Amino acid sequence: MGRLPWKTLGIGDVRDGSGERLWYAVSERYKNNPRLLPLNLDTPGAWSVLSAEGVLWDATQGSGVAAVLIAPMQPIVREDGWIQQRLESSSEVAKQYLDIHNQDNANPIEKTANGFVMATATTHFNDVVWPITASRMHQAMQKQVLSELKRSLRCNAPCPAYPTAAAVEDQGCLGTQSVAAGQCQGTTAGLGRLPLDAAGHWPGTTQHMLDGDAKHHWFQQNGWREQVFYQPAQAVATFLLAGEPLPGQVRVSATDKASVNAYLEVSTLQAVQMQSASAVNLPSNDVTERVSRP
Repeated sequence: MGRLPWKTLGIGDVRDGSGERLWYAVSERYKNNPRLLPLNLDTPGAWSVLSAEGVLWDATQGSGVAAVLIAPMQPIVREDGWIQQRLESSSEVAKQYLDIHNQDNANPIEKTANGFVMATATTHFNDVVWPITASRMHQAMQKQVLSELKRSLRCNAPCPAYPTAAAVEDQGCLGTQSVAAGQCQGTTAGLGRLPLDAAGHWPGTTQHMLDGDAKHHWFQQNGWREQVFYQPAQAVATFLLAGEPLPGQVRVSATDKASVNAYLEVSTLQAVQMQSASAVNLPSNDVTERVSRP
């Protein structure tokens, strides 16, 4: 936990209503330095956030938030009697800025129930807390992954047909280690996973995103091949990017991950003319996009 790195983010010197700079905490798997992999749609946030009424996001149950912003507002006398004094010499001392409401925002513990607290302002508490949920981060990640996939599959006409998909059951497509030649091969004409591009790139593509080498690209390093599904046709390919797990979707073992139902919901499957009696019938958080070649 520390100050919001506004220079790094390029967002200007953001201040709260009292003129104070914001404080910031980020989950260890979501931070940039050091990078801890994998980071994908199965990565939970590691900060709990409580309210006066109870737990809102609970890191111990896999539903923590990715990051937290806090506006410290004017100095007060904290619940523990500490008189906040904001001097240059104490500008990085959290308790000079952050308050207590049964729980201390100046002393959060990651991956526990003792994270941050949101509450109505009182004489002894005036922190304004903004959680950045893992779900919001995942939505942005879905868009970025699809954008990168589309860019990698550009070609100049005439373009060859898309390769066939790898079977969903092919465990060689899973994980974050490099995929070896002979693994994750295109074997199905229907819906499957993105096959290995052992030659460096599919015919007509412009990047090495799918070559299976974990040293080359974040796509393999972060296990995205598990979460992107693919249905090819001659000039059109449909990409289905799963959302974070919904209730009833378990993605722990290789056996779990060998089922499309662990990723895609009923409405998503119906949109690509597939039926599954055991798929989760909840509002979908998947993203579907069709990519055409000239």
